[in-house]
Amino acid sequence: MGQFRVAYFPSDLGRSGDFYIDVLGFDVIDSWDRPDSQGMLLDAGAGTVELLAPAPSGGHVVGSALSLSVEVDDVDRRWQMLTDRGLQDLAQPTTQPWGHRSISIEDPDGVTITFFQDLGH
Repeated sequence: MGQFRVAYFPSDLGRSGDFYIDVLGFDVIDSWDRPDSQGMLLDAGAGTVELLAPAPSGGHVVGSALSLSVEVDDVDRRWQMLTDRGLQDLAQPTTQPWGHRSISIEDPDGVTITFFQDLGH
């Protein structure tokens, strides 16, 4: 089996790209700005987040139908990085009954992104 990729059409590609790269710390794998399409591929560990523009017509709300979970080595360190980068009112990481320590935030379109650390329970 090959790569796993999640693709979606944010309402503002530039704003979302800045958020995922500058705030969340995702690395850019590739990006393009052609007359017929714009987009970027972002490294999310064992998978890829693909942001595409322009948003398709139809008035759907991206955030209501999509959430992302990203495993990190140290969720407390990730929390500190996000607060250092200016995320306001970010709740402290919490330990879940199933053995994950996690934080959740929303991107500019309301997509929930959960960073979690497997505590190995």
